[in-house]
Amino acid sequence: MKRYFKLITLVFCFVMILTALAYAVDFKVKLNLYERLITMGLLPQTGSFATLKIITELNLMLAPTDEENKTAGLETQTNGSIIAKNGWLAVPEKEIILGEIAYGIITDALKKLDEEKKLSMEHIKVYEKFMVNKTEGE
Repeated sequence: MKRYFKLITLVFCFVMILTALAYAVDFKVKLNLYERLITMGLLPQTGSFATLKIITELNLMLAPTDEENKTAGLETQTNGSIIAKNGWLAVPEKEIILGEIAYGIITDALKKLDEEKKLSMEHIKVYEKFMVNKTEGE
């Protein structure tokens, strides 16, 4: 009987470790400033409390810092678009580490745009980094 409980305990521990590893998977992506702003534009503005907390964290990771803002010379136009007077490449790429849910929020938005045939040229690089290149990194 003791051996039976030890075996059950061992199997339970193994399952718990595998479960923890499955949720610990992060997705890393390098985005330039322009791609980060495009990605921010993909994020939904409504959802559950938990989703909105994740979106808030995503916005903080993706948003330009004051230094990046100055370096690129970002200006908001009257039509709401943003231009970089010093060029988008004035700011080096930033590695963003996303959890599974945050990654899912972004890929779901891209899938929806693709299905509705509403992807635009500004989405191309972001789409490639999240949807096409993800299989190469796995």
